[in-house]
Amino acid sequence: MQQLVKVHTHGIATNKHSGWGYALRIGIDLIERAGSAPGTTPNRACLTAAVESLKLLKEYVGRSFRVELTASEYVTDGMGWMAKWAARGWKTPTNTTPTNVDLWQELYELALPHEVVLVKPTAWDPDAERAEQLAGYMAVGGGSGGVQFYLPTPVRGGLKGILAAKAALEARLPQAKEKL
Repeated sequence: MQQLVKVHTHGIATNKHSGWGYALRIGIDLIERAGSAPGTTPNRACLTAAVESLKLLKEYVGRSFRVELTASEYVTDGMGWMAKWAARGWKTPTNTTPTNVDLWQELYELALPHEVVLVKPTAWDPDAERAEQLAGYMAVGGGSGGVQFYLPTPVRGGLKGILAAKAALEARLPQAKEKL
């Protein structure tokens, strides 16, 4: 029997920054990651979160999981089309290349060893909220391009709370540098 992995992903893009984040629960362990890429679209940020979450499962060499993935509508719709795109040489029915094809191809390869079940978001789920917080933190400039980080405590209050947490972390940064 395959072990269950629950993944909540989120992606956000503003005018200058984008952020992606995921909360992955395997057994009793919760793994959180986030990153950013300047100038990225919201859809690409969402797709990156899904790709990065499945990359983590590659560390479990030779293992196959039942993955319950909660993602944006863009990602869940695209996952339904991936096999058809792959069969057509990564072309749509109108013979065009899907947007973000590089990430779709990577997601397709990463998903193959697993049983991926797409789950609709629920009204309130702490792991889904956490993925959104992580992505939001990165979208407001919480990290430089490609940086992955761990925000140690949950942040309440949406974007306002994320900005307050960012300011608090930045205020402690000079003190930490002095101790080095």
